[in-house]
Amino acid sequence: MSGKIARLRKIFRPDGRALVAVLDHASGMGPMPGLVDPRVAVEKLIAGGADAIATSFGTAHKCADLLDHVGLILRVDGGVTALGDFSAGMKLLFTVEDALRIGADGVICMGYCGEGEAGNLPYLAELGSACQEWGMPLLAEMLVRVKGGGRGTDPKHVALAARIGAEYGADFIKTTYTGTPESFRMVTESCLGLPVLILGGEKMESDQDVLETVKGAIEGGGAGVAMGRNLWQHEHPDKITRAIAAILHEDASVEAALKLLR
Repeated sequence: MSGKIARLRKIFRPDGRALVAVLDHASGMGPMPGLVDPRVAVEKLIAGGADAIATSFGTAHKCADLLDHVGLILRVDGGVTALGDFSAGMKLLFTVEDALRIGADGVICMGYCGEGEAGNLPYLAELGSACQEWGMPLLAEMLVRVKGGGRGTDPKHVALAARIGAEYGADFIKTTYTGTPESFRMVTESCLGLPVLILGGEKMESDQDVLETVKGAIEGGGAGVAMGRNLWQHEHPDKITRAIAAILHEDASVEAALKLLR
């Protein structure tokens, strides 16, 4: 258990919050704009204050020399593919031992509730057991899947998904923000006291939208973010990361954070 605590300290700051920059998209979507050369993105995100990098096996190797002072979370399943086919996430592609061999401080796996859960949740449970054995923190990305492939945001359903992740052995949860601090508190209070990080999803329309989402999640009891496109597809990835870090770790207002982008 002491090994797990030490690894979590590489991901979360002493304030109990974490800014995780997620760069695992290329494993399912290919060389997207912003990730053609992931080293460029990683350097800027770390410069902006990312606490940890969540990424796929190849990018973790490519950027190993950049990750000395931040946490590394390895994607061990297939994640989400470009065409919205979630079946790739229904198998484990790498093991906890693989993660240990590359020096990861945690692993991440999808957890679907609703459509696709029967094929996915057993793998999440298997991973939870292995992580417990090896002292490896598990980040469960718990999504509500609705018919046709959409992502549900109903607070009751998101809270259920997050709780299932906690019950299946996760040490922290990544899930969808439900739109308001009040509704999101239903999620954060349902997770057995585990930290809950919000995902970014599709790129948002404005910087203010991003920062207001982060602020709302924190006010609703969230412990940080695990975001991808809203960071590394930004015109200034380092600046938007710095602005989010100010909200998370300095309790900055949205207005103050926006000034860091100018």
